[in-house]
Amino acid sequence: MKASLLLAVFIMLSATSQRSIAQDGKVKPTILIQVDMEGDDTLGMSKTTSNIYSRAKALAKEYFPCAKVYTKEDLNAAIDADRIRSLGSSENNLDVIAAQMMGRYSLNFSVRKTDEGFNLKGNVIDHKKWDVMDGSFEMGASNSLDDMIERAIERLSLTEVCPWIGTVSVTRKYKRDSSYSVPSSRNEIRFMAKITSVNEQTDVWEFTKVGRTRAKGSVTTSCDRSNKEERNVAGNIPCMRSPDGGCNIVDELIPGTLENILVESANVCSGSLTFDDAKIEVTIDPKQGRYFITVKQRGAMIAGGKSFERETFENSCRKCVVRDVQGIGYAFVTANWVVGDPYKKKQKVLKGRTPIPDENETVEVSWDLHK
Repeated sequence: MKASLLLAVFIMLSATSQRSIAQDGKVKPTILIQVDMEGDDTLGMSKTTSNIYSRAKALAKEYFPCAKVYTKEDLNAAIDADRIRSLGSSENNLDVIAAQMMGRYSLNFSVRKTDEGFNLKGNVIDHKKWDVMDGSFEMGASNSLDDMIERAIERLSLTEVCPWIGTVSVTRKYKRDSSYSVPSSRNEIRFMAKITSVNEQTDVWEFTKVGRTRAKGSVTTSCDRSNKEERNVAGNIPCMRSPDGGCNIVDELIPGTLENILVESANVCSGSLTFDDAKIEVTIDPKQGRYFITVKQRGAMIAGGKSFERETFENSCRKCVVRDVQGIGYAFVTANWVVGDPYKKKQKVLKGRTPIPDENETVEVSWDLHK
């Protein structure tokens, strides 16, 4: 005789859990385990159901350490006790008890018993987003339902139903200096223009992960950027005389011997900003035996410090400042990194530090996350 059974595990966030999130940033879901069975072997199904309740509840407590775990039997007992308590009274707690069944997440198992063993399917559904989270699976026939349930819960626990909470710090140092010459010409005289640039910036990010993907924190930046272009033209170049030495000139061409144009710009900045819309996501790949942490924060401009742009013109006839603009320093910051480390079964702490080398920058990421 074939018998079938359905094991459904519901994970919900109650009103009390929502207050816990607001107070300490930790998500504390409630897990309700429910087993429905079909078939004629009432005694056998009852024993199997009891075993599944016991096994699944113990495993759920182990793999979902942030959660409170109940079974349908616990819920029925609470309802019966409340009905007895409220006999002869119009007051009861049935609404509160029923609210435990309304949640954001459901962890669903479908287990069918066959002559060959068991077939099992499972997934995690995010009801708020109406989305099936990573971790969906299907397992073939097996003689050990206990082992299959443990493998299923272990796999489904890789999703962030119980979020990884903690801190991630990132220090980024960028430096690129260059000096080179490019050919140019003026009044049919060829010459080399020399260009020198300095570009340095340091960003320090401090993230606090407070949910499945949500993170808040701050970033502090400092920068020193400058660019200088110098054009030296040697030769007998006609020039216009400036009687006052400034940039006001008269239409009188006189012989000259040298012309120099200097274009300079600089940006020295320092500042910080806070944010509460960053994203940090932890994914675990059981095949590779590694976990990965993705850190993202949209780009932003930070103003602070000072900047200037100046152009100076000089030849044998005069010297003057053609342009001189003063301003506020600024820097652009953005976060987008992925780091990882080996993952061990039932690991409850993710902690590490790793550099991310690049041609012109160094990034060091450190993290300390826990369930």
